[in-house]
Amino acid sequence: MKAITSHVRWRWILALALIGLFLAQPTYAALGWVGNMWPTGGSLSNMQEGNDFDVYIQVWKDGVTNLPGQGANITCTLYWGQVEFFGGSWSDITSTPMTYNVDVGNNDEYTASISPSAGQYEFTCYCTDTTDSTDTWQGDGNGRLFVYTPTAVTLSGLTASSGSSAGLALAAALTAALPLGALLIRRRRQ
Repeated sequence: MKAITSHVRWRWILALALIGLFLAQPTYAALGWVGNMWPTGGSLSNMQEGNDFDVYIQVWKDGVTNLPGQGANITCTLYWGQVEFFGGSWSDITSTPMTYNVDVGNNDEYTASISPSAGQYEFTCYCTDTTDSTDTWQGDGNGRLFVYTPTAVTLSGLTASSGSSAGLALAAALTAALPLGALLIRRRRQ
């Protein structure tokens, strides 16, 4: 009987120890905030095809991002896709991993660069707490990006000099070739 009691007691001790280990696991706080996306949600950015477009996002998690350097167990993602019109449905959706950039106060800032082809795009960001795999999206709307292809303008036979009729013809040709408002020509007084 003594051996059975001893055996049962050890089982209880082992069970309580396992329960204690389970309960002693640290609890992880969730991401407290994701925001300050730049360019901001709702804004429109224009860029020439072939250039890089940079997006930034900030994340805060108490006890993690308020320490110097990159906070542990956080990743951020730039989520973007092509649209036929702004506010429309997305196609060719891409998730681009972001890299830690810098501390901004108690926040960690992440950044990503993309180089999309000509077209219209919308983008947003989210960050993931890898301790529990929860995603937190920024909540200030989608940013908008218009990527254009440069148009070459060829003018031949015109030479410009200040105040000459050829100079005025060149100015008139440039004004006609460029979209309204793209060029402002001022004549200097001498």
